[in-house]
Amino acid sequence: MITRACCWIALIVLSGSISARTVSAQARIGVSPFEGPAASRARAAVVQAIEKDGATVVGENDLEAVADALHADIATDEGRMSIARELKLSAVVTGVVEHARGGQLKARITVY
Repeated sequence: MITRACCWIALIVLSGSISARTVSAQARIGVSPFEGPAASRARAAVVQAIEKDGATVVGENDLEAVADALHADIATDEGRMSIARELKLSAVVTGVVEHARGGQLKARITVY
């Protein structure tokens, strides 16, 4: 269930932050590691949604390597901007998965 929910959240977030016309084969979007329970499943759903829109996904290994080289922290606005400039990214996506009421999982996806 989380995969479908994350996929919809990602599509809503991406369509609200980056118009469908902007996301093209030339768009490069960095997707950082997600945090929380089932984070890898949530991240995979977001990556799949981005790729389905035709954008290129820049993976967490590339983001971390550039962050290390620049001594940048992806958790800060300044760090994300430095990393995005270096990798020529259109956006950076982060995510946190948390337990909600009733034992369900809730994903918070943020596009910068």
